[in-house]
Formats: sequence, C-alpha cells, structure tokens
Amino acid sequence: MAWWLGLFPSERQAQIVGEAAELQPGAGGLLALPYLDGERAPVWDPDARGAFVGLTTSTTAAELHRATIDAVALSTADLAGRLGSLDGATRPWLVGGGGVRDAAWLQATVDAVGEPMRVADLSDAGGAARSAILALGEPLPPLPMRRVEPDAERHAIYARLLSPYRGLHGSLASTVSALATQGR
Repeated sequence: MAWWLGLFPSERQAQIVGEAAELQPGAGGLLALPYLDGERAPVWDPDARGAFVGLTTSTTAAELHRATIDAVALSTADLAGRLGSLDGATRPWLVGGGGVRDAAWLQATVDAVGEPMRVADLSDAGGAARSAILALGEPLPPLPMRRVEPDAERHAIYARLLSPYRGLHGSLASTVSALATQGR
C-alpha cells in the first residue's frame, strides 16, 4: 500500500484512503493482483507481478486504492482457505503487524476471510520478539487483544470475487513472466 499511495502527493493520500474506505469491495468492477515482487503464498511464483483489471475512463483513484485493499484481503482469504483445510488450524485467527493499523485493510481482511480475528496491536519487532521467546520455550505474558468481526454482507461480496481473483494470476502468468524476464 505504501508504494501505491506514494505515487500521489502527500496531501492527496488521506483523501484517497478516506474515499476508498467508504466504497464496497469490488467497487468500480475492479480486481487487482497485489504481487509487486513475486509471490510466495498462496501461489509460488517469483515472476508474479501486480495488475489492475477492469479499468475504465471513469475509474477513480479511490476505486484503485479499494481494489488494492481488496487484492490483499482476497489473497489472505485464499491462503486462509487453504490453511483452514489443515488439521489443527486454530480459530479465531490471530493477526498483528503493520497492516492491522489500517482500519480499512484490517476490516477488509476479516470480511474476506469471513471469520473473526484476534488482533494483537504489536509492533513488527514485538511480534518477532514474542515468537523468539516462545521458540525458546519460555512463558509469555498475556497479550492485549481485540476481536474484529466480519460483516456478512461484505463477506458475501468477497466470496463472489474470490473465484475470479484466483483465476486472475493464472490468466496473466505467462504474460507477466515474459515481462519480468524482459525487465531483468
């Protein structure tokens, strides 16, 4: 998201973020792929690249930002769906890091996955430190958390978008691979 917003003057960024937060998932009939530097999960493709599909002359910056939020949320939902089929998957999901500080991104992720998430408001370093302590077998103090619930209406929209989103990478894979190879 930082790369995308960095394309706009700083005084315009807050306006775009605010307008995008008011839009429904899939606004403007757009889908995006969030892969700017390849992808490792849920698809393994070092040549994967980002894309916007569905652009028209009436597409707005807010709709493009919404599509970017949706793309990250749909990627998470795709991965969560694959992980959810594994034995021992824990619920509710526990999330943390920089992304949870963006309310629209967090709610979109929860809505796309369609399950409650426990949110740990830790810095990225705090999460890494807790993981290291846990790996050493040391007890951890309780972590303050909040719970975010999915919105059923928006989850239904994301559920309809997930199949076209999943197909988008496969449809563009040979083209973006050729472009990535050309750019090296």
